[in-house]
Amino acid sequence: MNGDVRPLKQRQALTVEPNPYNAPNEVNDSRLLATYNEQIKFLVSREIELFSDRLHICGNVRAIRIDANVPLQDLVTPPDRIWLRSRHFVWATWLNWILLGALAVAYFGFETRAMGLIGLSTIILIPALVYLIYNARQNEYAQYKNSSGVVVFDLCRRGPSAAEFEAFNNAIASAVSRLANHAMQRSGGGDVSASGESTPAAR
Repeated sequence: MNGDVRPLKQRQALTVEPNPYNAPNEVNDSRLLATYNEQIKFLVSREIELFSDRLHICGNVRAIRIDANVPLQDLVTPPDRIWLRSRHFVWATWLNWILLGALAVAYFGFETRAMGLIGLSTIILIPALVYLIYNARQNEYAQYKNSSGVVVFDLCRRGPSAAEFEAFNNAIASAVSRLANHAMQRSGGGDVSASGESTPAAR
């Protein structure tokens, strides 16, 4: 006997220590760090929330509803950068070719020109050309891969948050780096920079 006459449950409660990895301000606390709103009219509308341990993606992509989480530990930084035109450009190109074909048929395909068809095609062709020019620009994407080289998440510089595109990517890189450093410190390893390079631990 050690002389402690308190109930067993009370003595056990005194020996329980809080888990340091669930303490406030730790990476496992899953704090919201930043939000990015991405939008390509009629195609994509997403809200991407960056937490300290994951990305939460919610919205619509080509009429498909998405509500998913991407663990940061799966991402490799820095991301690849690609530039693509949206499907609006493809649609606008086809629309203009069809209208030009209709104009050619109406002008040359009849003995007497089909003035009604010529007028209608011309009226539609003007906004169609504007639609084509507006969507001719290329959209910049940041593509994040996992360690196997598979793209698991991408981010487009379009929408209300386009001006924060670089800042949001930097926030992702910092969060991934912190998470990797946390894991390596627990295992006794070195630190990982935001670029994905590791440095040896101090001895």
